[in-house]
Order: sequence, then C-alpha cells, then structure tokens
Amino acid sequence: MNLYELLALAEQNVDHNTALKSSAKSCLRDARLLLDVDNKVAARERALKSLAYSVGTLSATYRKALG
Repeated sequence: MNLYELLALAEQNVDHNTALKSSAKSCLRDARLLLDVDNKVAARERALKSLAYSVGTLSATYRKALG
C-alpha cells in the first residue's frame, strides 16, 4: 500500500475508536505535515500510528496497511 492509500485509509478510520480519537487525529495531522515537507518515511510511520490508534494493531485493516 502506498503512502497516499495509507493516508486515505487512516482518514477513513480516524473516528473508529472514540477513546483514542484525539491521538489518531494528532498522528494523522503529523503525517500530513511530514508529507508537506517531503519526509515520506516519517509520514508513513505517523499514518500507521494513527491507524493503530483507530483500529488496533491486530485488525485486518492494520495488517492490510502493513502490506
């Protein structure tokens, strides 16, 4: 999954876990800012962290994002 697909997936799931929604949104915001400065490696890490907060690391959605 490329970075742009990952960001879209994180965006789709950002409100999934209400208990960790603010953390997921913060990571997603960081990912976008890092992409703006062309730091794609860090942007990917933050997008994955957002997804982890949103759906959990054991979910099929998260595993799909890992590739």
